Amino acid sequence: MQIFRERIAPLCPGSDHIFSNKPALGIFATLSVWSTVTVLWLCSVTVSYAGESASQAGNFSIKSDSTSSYQHAISVLDSQIRHHKALSEKHSTSWVRLQRLAEAQMQRGKLSGDINDFVAAEETLHKAFEVAGPGAGPFLTRAALNFTLHRLPLIESDLASAESALIVTPRSKETINSIRADVDLYQGRYEQAKKLYTQAEKLNPSTSTATRLANYHFQAGDYSQANQWLTQAEQRVVGNPEHLLAWIKLQFGIIDLSRGRLDEALAHYNESLAIFHDYWLAQEHIAEINAMQGRLMLAEQQYRQLVKDTHNPNFMIALAEVLSEYEDEESQTEAVEWMSAANNEFQQQLNAIPEMVAGHAVQHFMQTAGADVYLPLAQENYTLRPAGDSALLLIQALALSDQLPQAMELLESTLQTPFKTADLYATASVLYEANQQPTDAASYTRSANAMNPLAINDASWFKERIN
Repeated sequence: MQIFRERIAPLCPGSDHIFSNKPALGIFATLSVWSTVTVLWLCSVTVSYAGESASQAGNFSIKSDSTSSYQHAISVLDSQIRHHKALSEKHSTSWVRLQRLAEAQMQRGKLSGDINDFVAAEETLHKAFEVAGPGAGPFLTRAALNFTLHRLPLIESDLASAESALIVTPRSKETINSIRADVDLYQGRYEQAKKLYTQAEKLNPSTSTATRLANYHFQAGDYSQANQWLTQAEQRVVGNPEHLLAWIKLQFGIIDLSRGRLDEALAHYNESLAIFHDYWLAQEHIAEINAMQGRLMLAEQQYRQLVKDTHNPNFMIALAEVLSEYEDEESQTEAVEWMSAANNEFQQQLNAIPEMVAGHAVQHFMQTAGADVYLPLAQENYTLRPAGDSALLLIQALALSDQLPQAMELLESTLQTPFKTADLYATASVLYEANQQPTDAASYTRSANAMNPLAINDASWFKERIN
């Protein structure tokens, strides 16, 4: 896939988690890690905050049952990868062995958030297709990987190949339909996606069908329906898979956060961490709430641990934002250093899998680089996923690069879709005001506040830059 690669070298001179926690840039804005189906995690840190209990403040120091922890899950996956790698080397003419190895690598990537796991899976699948020869190979696995990596234009051909196989099992057919519906959603075919999700729910209700419907309603700003479907998903879980149960609790918290309900979000994040210990995606959301609620020293310690364990540039940015709130010169200097480190890390990730990282890189570079850097990334990100958050990022990038008419055109078309978020309305408020349409600006301010009372303040960085 070469869509982004030509732009990577000069980029910076000196960037099934179904809900995408869309950030507005600026101090303690919501930092999503990856969007769509990808996702993240980590290890624990023992900290306390004066005057608050661990559960109130969101302390990471929860003692773990070694078999219900992130570290244990990673260890199991590492063993599976070694096993499948050995079998694939022993049976070097079997593409099925390579497929199983790639699936284990993908599963580890979704758990760890480590981009290197996806790079490894991509390399393994390339070998699998070389072994399989023309017309054969793990088409569905490659389609799933390309969806995770945001390479939506590449998916349909693999789905069609999988569909044309001599034997298509009912489970494979369900998978094909599910991926197709997910692609519809993130390419802006909302009604078609909803239709397919609803059909799947009627044919074979499951945790998966319920979470997809929850995500659709979340994207549409219907948080009540999203919560109802998420509750259905939780009730349908079979057995006691800690990671899945923790992930669902995390989604409840993300819905709360999108409504500006910080205490409720924190409670759900703590529940998630209690179920699946060392779950670093829950930990980063806990750190975020601590920062937003002013527990800076606690958030600083938590983000330092997250950076140490994950090297994720989003956490470097969050740490820099916490440090920038301190008045001493040493903290200010360190904040600049962490922003520079985030630039370098984004650069490396963009070199590896640009499509997957582009959205997060755009969010960062809109604050730290010029339009020659962030606008092409935003445009290409939108080309891959021409809807939802990708559209919102491009609207902001166009406006920041003095292309207000183009930004307004895309904004107005996006407002006509089922995609509804407080961030979209807050952005609309800023742009209608900049376009000297105060009545419309006031209307969208009210809409943003109705969804999330914090959204207008979160968009203050954007308003300052536009004005």
